[in-house]
Amino acid sequence: MPVAPDTAAIAALRNLSLALFDDGSSPGLLREKAIHAFERVADWCGLATQDGLGAPPGTRLEHGEAISPMNAARCLTDFQRTRQFVHAVDAALAELAVRFPGQALRVVYAGCGPAAPLFLLPMMERERRGCRTEIQWTLIDLHAHSLDTARRLAQLAGMGGVAAYVEGDACTWEPIQPPHLVITETMQAALRKEPQVAVTGHLAPKLAAGGILIPERIRVSAALMQIGHEFSTDADLPRPDRVELATLLDVSLETAGQLHPFQAEPVRVRVPRVEHDQYWLALRTGIEVFGRHKLGDYDSGLTCPIVLGPIRAADTPAEYEFSYDAGPEPQFRWQRLA
Repeated sequence: MPVAPDTAAIAALRNLSLALFDDGSSPGLLREKAIHAFERVADWCGLATQDGLGAPPGTRLEHGEAISPMNAARCLTDFQRTRQFVHAVDAALAELAVRFPGQALRVVYAGCGPAAPLFLLPMMERERRGCRTEIQWTLIDLHAHSLDTARRLAQLAGMGGVAAYVEGDACTWEPIQPPHLVITETMQAALRKEPQVAVTGHLAPKLAAGGILIPERIRVSAALMQIGHEFSTDADLPRPDRVELATLLDVSLETAGQLHPFQAEPVRVRVPRVEHDQYWLALRTGIEVFGRHKLGDYDSGLTCPIVLGPIRAADTPAEYEFSYDAGPEPQFRWQRLA
């Protein structure tokens, strides 16, 4: 007998949650479970029909693009990112239960997408373990289709605890009471395109004292990298030879007051003299999700270095200026100074 689409979608998400919280799960198994969950959710809620198989456009906002429901759901397939984030949410909820004993925890999840993975997956695990902490979730998304799908999935999973589904821009939404936890994963590598900076700058200052922001910190830095050595298995080649230059942007609770409206000054970066032409200027992204849960180079699509261009030895030493544009198309702009 064929499995009903709604049952198949929930089963796939539950299986993914089990795999993510099983320390013995191999990368291959996680990838398989993540792709299966994405496909079942997409089929069930008609995303393939709605968006096609390409890269559907999102919705342009004042401070970045809200990616389409299809692309938001597809984020499930970045399984290492999903693993680190769902473990971080689970750990943060446990920590908050200690910091605020006996209180119902208020959680804001900005940019939940149709699968709402950072709500459903950790809550499925907490339900399996019999966790009793009362949690009141607020799920925010700009797209009605995403929000409706997340609501239906929560209902099918028998998942309570959602106080509100908010259709709107997380950069302007105002909470009635200070949240204990703010979660937003509205970003790409080097904080391009999406409004992570603006969402963090708007919501992080509204946290209750002692509250937690996820991710806790995002650092984008400039570095010189020998791209040809990054993945080499040749024993005769040196290990990846990098020259760390400077932190360009730090997105965290401590810096949130400067992020929306964006007030950080441009950063001047000095490139030292190099002896050969094998270096490339690149942007690196490091993410401290919560506690020991982190994402570094190549762990995720979020942390793949962005190569800007080659550095000629004859042109060094040199000085560059980097500035972050937090407008409708967020990105770093850079220029070599005379």
